[in-house]
Amino acid sequence: MIRRQFITLLGGAAAWPLVASAQDPAVQLIGFLNSASPGPFARLVNGKGLVAPFTLGEEILRSNIKKWCVGSPIQAALESLEAISLEAPVDVHAIERGTIELPSFEAPVVDNRNMPNINLQHLAAVFLIEGELSFEAAHDFSRFENQKIKAVRDKIVLVASEGLQNEGGRQAIVTLRDVSGRIRQHRTHHVRGNLGKSDAAKRGRCESS
Repeated sequence: MIRRQFITLLGGAAAWPLVASAQDPAVQLIGFLNSASPGPFARLVNGKGLVAPFTLGEEILRSNIKKWCVGSPIQAALESLEAISLEAPVDVHAIERGTIELPSFEAPVVDNRNMPNINLQHLAAVFLIEGELSFEAAHDFSRFENQKIKAVRDKIVLVASEGLQNEGGRQAIVTLRDVSGRIRQHRTHHVRGNLGKSDAAKRGRCESS
């Protein structure tokens, strides 16, 4: 068997489960994408591609674009932590307690989970210590077991807020209290890149006392 025949056979084998499921009347067919010519598959999938109402443009516009590569409920909390740190540097050693409020439906999804990229307390601690959050840092298990990061993580409390849940949208309120009693707070009303409220509603405000 020559190389071209093998690749053609392999491509057909890979595509067949999709075609088979498309023939099953119990499976809803939204669209069919294939790297080969559509000719051989047109009869099997009734010529359907990404057609209205499932147009490619609509699917793209309905997607969320994440600023950070972490669980979606954590996005708003990171927005607030970044806003606080941009207003003035945060002395992580002086933090006495950090409180993060999330909508009550989302909070359990990211509450002290056993994976770094979906653990809110861990990611907040990494951000406070390093001043940023890269893809590598968000998924790094060595950081997850780091005692310095764990010490900061233990100071962060997640609160499931019914008030934020009732308001709707992906929101967060972050409050940092230091050993001197100073309180810094920021609320993110809407995460940029998420389908939902208008951009006019996403503006947060930093407060300190």
